[in-house]
Amino acid sequence: MRSRKDHPDQTAGDDRVLRRVAEQPAAAWDEFLERFAPTVFRVVCVFFDSYDRRMDLFVFVCQKLREDGMKRVRSYRYRPDAPCTFRSYLAVVVRNLALDFVRASEGRYRPFRFLDRLDETDRRIFEYNLRDRRPLEEVGRLLDGRHGIQIDAAELKRRSGRIEDAMSPNQRWRLLSRFWARRPPLHIDPVKDSAGTEATVPIRSELPDPATALDSKTAGEEMRRALERLEPRKRLALVLRYRDGLRVREAARVLQATEKQVEHWLSDGTAVIRDYLKHRRVLRDDLDPDQLDEMWGP
Repeated sequence: MRSRKDHPDQTAGDDRVLRRVAEQPAAAWDEFLERFAPTVFRVVCVFFDSYDRRMDLFVFVCQKLREDGMKRVRSYRYRPDAPCTFRSYLAVVVRNLALDFVRASEGRYRPFRFLDRLDETDRRIFEYNLRDRRPLEEVGRLLDGRHGIQIDAAELKRRSGRIEDAMSPNQRWRLLSRFWARRPPLHIDPVKDSAGTEATVPIRSELPDPATALDSKTAGEEMRRALERLEPRKRLALVLRYRDGLRVREAARVLQATEKQVEHWLSDGTAVIRDYLKHRRVLRDDLDPDQLDEMWGP
């Protein structure tokens, strides 16, 4: 940990801003942020890779630092017996706030109890394949490269299936919900330099008029009303199949049903929704891509 003596010029400037915070916290926020924003952002970058998620966390941390007249900032005290710069103290505060943010948005992962009965190989297979949704081929490479566990493809598939069969529907649903909630956002900016990624998606619209957004919002509300007309298992089957992209076999495992039952629920649910939306004069072009528009068919 750095001492105040390591950077005397920086420490003097920091102390000046902290005195200003202590005297007039409301008026000193802009000055504080200008000086310490890089420190805050460096800690924020550790927790997320995407720009959007980093900015969400940065805004959250700033809001917390500004609360109660910047109480967290004013709580810093220099102790000669345990010298610590304010920047080191701030990094710890930001880290703790970031952990609160991540746990509130994604939930704290708690391993299932049945994992205690598994050997190391099965636990690793669960973590990589069932929890993190990595392909079995990649899981095999990770087991060998990271843990020195060599296992052939057939045995790996057999073990993965056995572990999944031991899970309850609730456990399967919790894993799926956690995985899909943590998907990184997709950049849609057509300018590569601005998007910061090579995998850019051009924005095109055949209906550029301002009414398009309103039509889409109305269509989304009608879609939600249509889904509410279905019984829960049919609604969940549709969401798993068309929103989350699961295959019928995977949806059947989550629902603890046969594939034929799931196909029947999908067929019935789709018919109800199509009839309702057509009656409400909602067209496929009115729906956003994430509003189950695949149900309309080709």
